[in-house]
Amino acid sequence: MSTDKKTTDSKMSGMSGGAMVGKADSDFMMKAAMGGMMEMQLAQAAQQKASSQEVKDLARKIEQDHKQASDKLKAIAAERHVDLPATMGPEHEKMMAKVTGLTGEEFDRAYTKLMVADHKKDIREFEKAVNRSMDSDLKNFASATLPSLKEHLTSAQQLSTSTRSRAADKK
Repeated sequence: MSTDKKTTDSKMSGMSGGAMVGKADSDFMMKAAMGGMMEMQLAQAAQQKASSQEVKDLARKIEQDHKQASDKLKAIAAERHVDLPATMGPEHEKMMAKVTGLTGEEFDRAYTKLMVADHKKDIREFEKAVNRSMDSDLKNFASATLPSLKEHLTSAQQLSTSTRSRAADKK
């Protein structure tokens, strides 16, 4: 195969830097960017508002990991001339307002519950991107990000259980 043919085939399939991105890949990047923004902002709030040190530690880990993922996603999007959103959008803002309006153990319970639900959704979206993306860089990004999402989910599930049991003990 000639170099010209390889280049043409690669650009048509969305596999090279600067190539056009399909709607599904573009949608995935948008959702991942908005979800990442919400998780980073919630993690910052959790580090201030959580009553449990374990919740604060999880929030710090989530913030660090999502910052790294966000930076990688921004680089991929820039190469493909995809403009990622600057804000998280109304759905994420609503979820954030609901949780950040709480304090103490109520905040801990709501935060860990939201992190469980959100990471389950994120894992489904990232697995779909791994299996269906036409862009090798995006597929690799999703694949490389999945282990930390699964780690966050496991930690959030454990903390969610312990925050619920602490609440039950106080009744």
